[in-house]
Amino acid sequence: MTTYLTKVIMRNKVVMLVAAALISGCALPKPELWTPMAFDEVEYGALKKVGSGVVRGSLFAKTVGGDIKIGAGEIVRLYPVTKYTEQLYREQWIYKKQATHNEDARYITYVRQTTTGIDGKFEFTNVPPGEYFAFGGIYWKTVRATSYGPVTETQGGLTIKRISVSNGKVTDVALAP
Repeated sequence: MTTYLTKVIMRNKVVMLVAAALISGCALPKPELWTPMAFDEVEYGALKKVGSGVVRGSLFAKTVGGDIKIGAGEIVRLYPVTKYTEQLYREQWIYKKQATHNEDARYITYVRQTTTGIDGKFEFTNVPPGEYFAFGGIYWKTVRATSYGPVTETQGGLTIKRISVSNGKVTDVALAP
C-alpha cells in the first residue's frame, strides 16, 4: 500500500511540475523598464521661445501591397531635442521599454502639437530655431480570413524624424513609418 501511495504522489508531483512548466511558458514577459531622467530646468530654460520657422509635411504610410494610406485627422508633435527627449526616443520609441514613472509635466509645455488635415498634411508656424523630433502615428484596420473566421488586425505605426528648424525658413518633412 505504501508503494502504491508513493507512486500516486510522485505521479501527481510530476503532473504538477509539467503543468507549472507549461503555464509559465505561456506567461507574458515583463516589459523592460527605464527610468526617465529628471527635468533639467537649465537645459529647457535655454531653449528659444520665439521664432519664425515653419515645419510642414504629410503623414502617410505605404502598405505591403503598395497602397498609400493617408494620415487624416492624426496628431503630429514636435519635441525639442534635449537630453531628456533623446533618452525618451532611445528607450521608449526605439527599444519599446516602459517608463518607471510618468514624465515631469513641465516637459510637456515645450511640445508643440497639431492635427493633420483630411489630406494628411500638417504645418507648424512660428517655430523657434533648433533641433526637433517630428513625431506622428498612422494606423488602420484590416480584416483577414482564418480557419476560425475573420480576424481584425491593426497595421501602421509610429514615425519619428529628427529635423532642424531655422528662423525664416520652411522645413519640409515626410512622416512615414
